[in-house]
Amino acid sequence: GHMIIELPLSFLIALGLLETISNQNVRAFIGMTGGFVLIYLGANQIRKKDRISREDLPSVRTSFVAGALASGLNPYFIIWWLTVGAKLLSQSLLWMGWFGFLIVYILHVWMDYVWLIFVAHAFRMGKTLSERKYELLNGVLNSTVILLGIWFVFDAITLLKFS
Repeated sequence: GHMIIELPLSFLIALGLLETISNQNVRAFIGMTGGFVLIYLGANQIRKKDRISREDLPSVRTSFVAGALASGLNPYFIIWWLTVGAKLLSQSLLWMGWFGFLIVYILHVWMDYVWLIFVAHAFRMGKTLSERKYELLNGVLNSTVILLGIWFVFDAITLLKFS
């Protein structure tokens, strides 16, 4: 379900980027925006102290519908693709054109599956995970997201500096 929303969205974003990614200022803006979004999302998750409970999960009969609804109705998903995803797609298009897009998209989907398996396992283990270990894991994972955001911002600054 997730991919039924994600593939057309990423394809349309890539189509739009083809006309603009030759401009370093546009690439810098995309990178800067994506970087700040990652920094915000990582910091916001570190600040949150509450865990996800089973009661917080939506009750949808099929995983296909659940995936499509969770993706299509999630504002963070759309924001992610318009900022962070746009940065990744612009780099892939500059790198190898549509073949680069295909490689990045396939790797992204594969990482989605790896992430979801990790989250499912962590959720199952989380019932027995101490509060301290949970906070440590949350901090490490979200610090990595923040570092990626900082890298995006510095990359954008470098683009502006040499344009």
